[in-house]
Amino acid sequence: MKQAKELADFHRELVERERRDKTHFISDLLKRRKIFGQFNTAEINSPLSKNTKILTSREKQEIDNFVRGNNEELQRDIDNIVNDLLEIPEDIKILANEFIQIRLFLDKPSVREKITRKPAEEILLAYARQLQKELDNFTTGTAYHRVNITHSNDLIQCVVEITKENVPIMIDEDSIKSGDLTTARLLERLSQSLRQRVSQWVYVQRGLRLYDGPKVHIYKAPRLVDWTRTQAMDDAADIIGQVITST
Repeated sequence: MKQAKELADFHRELVERERRDKTHFISDLLKRRKIFGQFNTAEINSPLSKNTKILTSREKQEIDNFVRGNNEELQRDIDNIVNDLLEIPEDIKILANEFIQIRLFLDKPSVREKITRKPAEEILLAYARQLQKELDNFTTGTAYHRVNITHSNDLIQCVVEITKENVPIMIDEDSIKSGDLTTARLLERLSQSLRQRVSQWVYVQRGLRLYDGPKVHIYKAPRLVDWTRTQAMDDAADIIGQVITST
């Protein structure tokens, strides 16, 4: 009963917020149109100034961007309140969110480039932090891990190092860097060697994982779908499994 009341209250708040945001956006759009018209006599005498229902292509694009961004923000808030009320575990939340935002597009060829594009540095940062979290949780304070990522247009390298530090190691923007010219060339050659030809027109880009003492080197294609937080969980599980079976 308490959950139902909280959801009802949240729904009313959400509806009011959506109405307020849209009102402010339209008001600002019309205000900018009025200001623009004061400095453009052609605009004043055009049919557009007499009929504000006619939108320019730029205004339509602005509205589309606003609606898309507003809907995404509202959806995140809805997901968060439902997750909190139902006490859904963090790993399940990550799996659900990334399935909807990324993996669902695997079945939609028209928008598949959304998940095959090169991941932004903030995505790589989230991957590194999730990977570190999974590994640190496994060692339960007996060891902590350092994670650094070097990216290029051909391949991305992630180096995981188990350290003797007695406190968790911070991962920040400095942990994610673009490879210099020499590194980029090395990654390009490695990427080419990892490509497997299936047919005349089809190639498969494989990944590579190297274990070198206290370090693990992970090499994967620069595709968003391969560098998500969900994938970080899978990679951590693979590393842990390899360590267990080799001891």
